[in-house]
Amino acid sequence: MKKSLLLASALLIGTSAFAVVRDGDKLDNVTVGANTYSMTNRWIVDNNHDMAAWQKLASYNTGFRTACIAGDYILVSGWPKENFVDADGKEQNDGVAHLLKFKLEDGSFVSDTKLTLDGALHTGTGVANQIGCDNYGHVWIADMCFDTGKGGIKLYLVDIESGELTALPEVNPLEAGETASTAAVRMDYCNVIGDITGVEEKAHFMASFNTDKLVLVRALREQGSEEWVGDFDGYFYMDPQQIEETYPMAKNEETGEEKPQGNWGTAPMLCMINEGEFLGENFYVDGFTTAPVIYNVSGTMVDGFANKTDLAPDLGTNGIAEFSIGADNFVVYSTMQYNKDPGCQARVACFGESFEYANLVSCWDFPTAGLGTVSDGGTRAHCVVTKEYVDANGNIGIYVLTYKCINGMGVYVVAQEGFEDPNPVPSYPEIGGVEGIEADNNAPAVYYNLQGVQVANPENGLYIVKRGNNVAKELIRK
Repeated sequence: MKKSLLLASALLIGTSAFAVVRDGDKLDNVTVGANTYSMTNRWIVDNNHDMAAWQKLASYNTGFRTACIAGDYILVSGWPKENFVDADGKEQNDGVAHLLKFKLEDGSFVSDTKLTLDGALHTGTGVANQIGCDNYGHVWIADMCFDTGKGGIKLYLVDIESGELTALPEVNPLEAGETASTAAVRMDYCNVIGDITGVEEKAHFMASFNTDKLVLVRALREQGSEEWVGDFDGYFYMDPQQIEETYPMAKNEETGEEKPQGNWGTAPMLCMINEGEFLGENFYVDGFTTAPVIYNVSGTMVDGFANKTDLAPDLGTNGIAEFSIGADNFVVYSTMQYNKDPGCQARVACFGESFEYANLVSCWDFPTAGLGTVSDGGTRAHCVVTKEYVDANGNIGIYVLTYKCINGMGVYVVAQEGFEDPNPVPSYPEIGGVEGIEADNNAPAVYYNLQGVQVANPENGLYIVKRGNNVAKELIRK
């Protein structure tokens, strides 16, 4: 992988006519055993390559928090605040559920559709906060749930053409006789595998909560059933006392005693492992206060970054997914929050033929310059989603979507040697990379901090530097 104190990031100083570009930074091939893999960028639109273009998109709003891949599209859902007239003719200003559609192939914008339920706009704080696509291609959304003691978790199917929502059975974790005090409080994000409609297969639902305990909920919709039931041995909630390990552990500085973290923190994410004999029985929890760890349904830590601490991500950014190419297994995960540099960066790492974190090897950090360093308002979620393509010769390529609220998105391709992408590579201009910097080296340097403010006398640190038509990041050491 290319390492340099001078990394061209093409952070916007002026404006650009291009809404989407290609990341010009070249990532070296990686050999794992007898296999060689490449990672290339198909397209990107973000704060670090063309901020003006990214900010013109509807997705430049902290209400748009999550994204998924469905067929040939990237779907982004959210609840930007806007003025509207309600069913009673009254003017309102609230979150309105939206569905944004982009082409997976080239990132081009397709549509912005307001979501409706029973013919009326779907509105409220946190509506359509999570979007996903199940194993059978059903696109679903979940509203943020502020207190499961006062109501169930609301799930909907989405018609991605019309924007019409169809209500699914609620996940209502309160058992008969329980009170709100025993329930979790707020759910931001959740995960579904199987068939969420319950028609062709059962479905599993999981979420972790913002609360003062290590609370997890798991629900099962049996094939043909019209309700969700508890899926922790018949119960919805796992007893937090079952979780005896987190990474990192909480340490008493005086006594040296270690114990599990007290809670997952703000907006934790959960990802069920969607393959193998025990479908969904192992799952990642990625919290604000913890790095991704795999647990089983008994609450026992199975594996995770506790066994590979040198590759553990920055705490406070949440998102992880797994994929395979032939016999080799990979993981892609968010490594940097927006308040670091490079901000909103992700990593692809490889286990080889094992699935043991002790064997994990870093392959690529992408984008090299990150997606941006703009605060997402604490949403935490960094969506990393994959889709497999197989060419005419049986070679595999994995499209990897990286999406970070208000900072940007892009699609990279991880492929085995010889893969011929069935989709033509977009003919967008390449921005970034260290090639071509020499042309304007004699032009006067103008320095900006990472927030885009011009700095007359830069001290030690990382700056955006403009020389003629070239824009780069430069580390200054005096």
